[in-house]
Amino acid sequence: GTYVVHMNIKNHKYHTGNYTTHVYAWKNNGTEMAINLGQTNIQGIKDQLSAAIKNVNQQNGTYDIVVNASSQFGVREVKVPIWSTPNQSDLVWYKAKKQADGSYVVHMNIKNHKNHRGTYMTHVYMYNNRGQQTAIALNNTNLPAIPDTLKAQIKNVNKEAGSYDVVIQAASQQGIARVEVPTWSTANQSDLVWYKATKQSDGSYIVHVNIKNHKNNRGQYTSHVYLWHPDGSNTAINIGQTDLSKVVEEPTKPTENLGKDDNTDNTTPDKPAKPEEPTTPEKPQARELDVEKIKFEIVRLVNNERLAKGLSSLNVDSDLEDSAKVRSVEIQTKFDHVRPDGTLAYTAFNIDYRNLGENIVQDWHIADLNEAQIAANLFNSWKNSSGHYKNMTSAMWTRIGVGISFNSTKQGVYGVQFFSTEPVILDENEDGNVEVPLN
Repeated sequence: GTYVVHMNIKNHKYHTGNYTTHVYAWKNNGTEMAINLGQTNIQGIKDQLSAAIKNVNQQNGTYDIVVNASSQFGVREVKVPIWSTPNQSDLVWYKAKKQADGSYVVHMNIKNHKNHRGTYMTHVYMYNNRGQQTAIALNNTNLPAIPDTLKAQIKNVNKEAGSYDVVIQAASQQGIARVEVPTWSTANQSDLVWYKATKQSDGSYIVHVNIKNHKNNRGQYTSHVYLWHPDGSNTAINIGQTDLSKVVEEPTKPTENLGKDDNTDNTTPDKPAKPEEPTTPEKPQARELDVEKIKFEIVRLVNNERLAKGLSSLNVDSDLEDSAKVRSVEIQTKFDHVRPDGTLAYTAFNIDYRNLGENIVQDWHIADLNEAQIAANLFNSWKNSSGHYKNMTSAMWTRIGVGISFNSTKQGVYGVQFFSTEPVILDENEDGNVEVPLN
């Protein structure tokens, strides 16, 4: 009978070159026979790497990179660095995922690149099992800025009731934080109300305007529409005026009450009705403060301060916001960077950040202040403290989250700012230690 052996360089650390082969045989009595088959040259096959950009969606700011990679030594991993800025400040290294057909894919999204718009550079790196690297550069991909879509209509005008609706169509490649409709009737805007629009099932937004919210003033009402982005910037339009003047009733013609023949009035006039007691006007409802408006105004003030110092603006991070909200409630109980359970502030996070910063503040003089004034007071308190100001204007930070809470009487407000670098995914061997400036 014959015997067979299948040789593979995988079993020889993927070495190439001249392979020497001997054959040994042992008889049943234990004696050995051997022959030398000489050498066989294994040159190997050069690593193969190609890639294509597909499914470009300029509206959403996304595209895919499909990679074909092969190596006689085996492919260990494929990585795709992507960036748009000259200094690579928005660089992200994507790890490609292997598909069923053997190719690799990466899904790029500008959300991972600080929502920057412009020309994106894409490279592809393949690493084989010997640690060798092969790289290629792909063609640039243009993801241009797309103007916001913001349209609005006045509907369902009811002059008698003093109401109307504002229906809004809004879209933004930067994302929509909220849509607001400031509305007023007086020249000095003394009855100004900022309505927060509600998103409907069809994707539109709606606001219900009623004169009850404007001191029951009658006249020409002006409405603007603001689309707010997550970074605090906005797009706005003026949708004109709506007439909610008082409805004047037509006077009723008095009926004549004549006598029989002499045109004299022989009837007894009705006794005048007793005038109705004037009703006591309803006490106006206490104004609810819009926490979101306070938070976004604080972010806007912080970013304006940073831009004035030549620093980049900070992106709002929803995880930081969630943790800041928790901390704003906790500092009502214990105004400290140590939490009520005795742990440090950074334990409020569910995501790992390499560097973190926390600012806290309280203000007991807000009874007559609106949202913008409250935000300005909190910001100025931080600005006028060297430690807090250093945190707000540190070049280290890229993200921010603000938390706001009120005491039970809403006469006092508590504010928390969290700052961070980009979140990190820790390797198994990393301990996750963070540097936390607290003020």
